[in-house]
Amino acid sequence: MKKLKLRKGEILVLRTVNEDMTSHGGFKWPARGKVTCPDWKYDDACGHGLHGLPWGVGGNYCSTDADVKWLVVVVSTREGLYSHGSGDMNDKCKFASGRVVYCCGAREGALALIQANTPTPGLTRWGSITASGTRGQATASGYAGQATASGNAGQATASGNAGQA
Repeated sequence: MKKLKLRKGEILVLRTVNEDMTSHGGFKWPARGKVTCPDWKYDDACGHGLHGLPWGVGGNYCSTDADVKWLVVVVSTREGLYSHGSGDMNDKCKFASGRVVYCCGAREGALALIQANTPTPGLTRWGSITASGTRGQATASGYAGQATASGNAGQATASGNAGQA
């Protein structure tokens, strides 16, 4: 998977958009390049910002519908990222602008790009698919997680809504 040249303070954010590239309120996302929120407000409330899952980690904010498009967005934490963890931003993040670097491929491609570029590879990403070999163990937590363990004596566990093992 492609290694990105992330600058200090940049993170990758995962999100889905409708087939026509729109999200909540009709906001239209570009397939590539710069994206900016026209009504940015720096606070911990939903709305007035772009939203997603930092490093692909968080709550049930990505759609698993067959016609959604998956995006990975580079976001600078110096450009007004309001990190998840408080108020309405309990398990997602809000940001003023970013750069779309992955669009319209499969969920697995988006997750692979994030995994290839993350500073913390052990995190379980939203909807992750994990595989391990003989006697291996695989665990996926969160919404729509999938875990597969192949070979002799493998164990797989998936927790959360729509988890499959």
